[in-house]
Amino acid sequence: MGSNHLCIAGFVGRLTYLVLVASMTGGCVNQSIGARPSPVLASPVTPTPIAVDKSPQPSVSPTPSATPLSLATIQRLNTQVGFVAAWTGGGPGLARTIDGGRTWQKIAVPTARITTLRFIDANVGWAGGFIPRDIPQVACQQAPPTAASPCYGVVLRTQDAGVTWQRTLLIPDYGTYADPVLQIQAVDGLRAWVLVLSCDPNLSATTGLSCPTEVRRTTDGGRTWTTLVHGSVVAIRFATATRGWLAIESSDGSFDVRLTNDGGTTWTTGLRRTMSGTVVGLDAADSQTAWVITQDGGYCSSSTCTKYELVNTSDGGSTWSSLGNPKPTTGACFGGHLVGPLFASPTRGWLAENQGAGGAEVTTGLLQTEDGGRSWRCSSVPTNTYLVSAADTTHVWVTSNRLGDESTTLYSSDDAGITWQVLDLRALS
Repeated sequence: MGSNHLCIAGFVGRLTYLVLVASMTGGCVNQSIGARPSPVLASPVTPTPIAVDKSPQPSVSPTPSATPLSLATIQRLNTQVGFVAAWTGGGPGLARTIDGGRTWQKIAVPTARITTLRFIDANVGWAGGFIPRDIPQVACQQAPPTAASPCYGVVLRTQDAGVTWQRTLLIPDYGTYADPVLQIQAVDGLRAWVLVLSCDPNLSATTGLSCPTEVRRTTDGGRTWTTLVHGSVVAIRFATATRGWLAIESSDGSFDVRLTNDGGTTWTTGLRRTMSGTVVGLDAADSQTAWVITQDGGYCSSSTCTKYELVNTSDGGSTWSSLGNPKPTTGACFGGHLVGPLFASPTRGWLAENQGAGGAEVTTGLLQTEDGGRSWRCSSVPTNTYLVSAADTTHVWVTSNRLGDESTTLYSSDDAGITWQVLDLRALS
């Protein structure tokens, strides 16, 4: 089975963003999805019945006590190697394990924080991050003093496991929205795609969008980048160097899912929906099988959301079918907001679930499917989940955030979620 990575970093609407860095080289690949608030920001069919798991819940080893650590992104590359990054002031800019999470090594990065990751192998990787002003007292949204540099979102590349990094792309950050680099996809050290905010104030008057997004591509390791799509793209996903998808929203509430067979040079519309909700997730297991999930905001509160729709394609994106609402109406996973999906194969996938931006304590957990999203099993352990990263169908990482201080616990499973162990991150605090 091949290897594919996904770390989601799209955003919902135009203000909240999902962390998602994604790509596949064909077959099943290492993937990671998640949704975290940025520290900068205070044809229908009958839905398939939800399968609520009534069997004994997964076992979890005791959580070690630790100084609060808030993770921004994770990537489990294989059974032994993985990476984590923390929000500013909450731990390492980047850290790596080469023994399955037993020990960790901090990696220096030329940014204030890393928020998206896509390592191709143990040495070659891409990352998105944030660079503040060289005058810390001046915020990004303030007018800069003479000769002061602006804030930037940055795309980095390493070929030596993070010993050295190259800045390949800088995106001006005006401090109004989320970090500019929303999502990174890559298939090797030369070919990558990014979804970025394009918040140039001069564009607002001509586009009608306060902050549109752009899909950009490099084929030479980041030396040059080409803008492929400009508008309101909310998510991208590439399964190979040529096959990929994007979801783009319109001002009237409709959205399209478009397909490319040439790496993004041209796109065709495979799915068009009107007034059916906001796209909150896009993923693929291979070049033929992909999923999109939407959310109807009219059925949401600050802490829970009940109306979702999952749609699927098995022919590369030419036709799509509804799989109904994956959200349970009763049981342990009734509350919260869904994040994802993330699929490690055409059949096995996960949806994280958390309390969102609300302060109310709601019952949340982790949803898992074994039939491509037609039915879902609810696990109440771990709870309040945000980030999911899978090296393959059995080796998975999941983060759980503690209510109150957003302290992150990193869980690991080597049996597809039957049992979970807590990885000790105290050395990174």
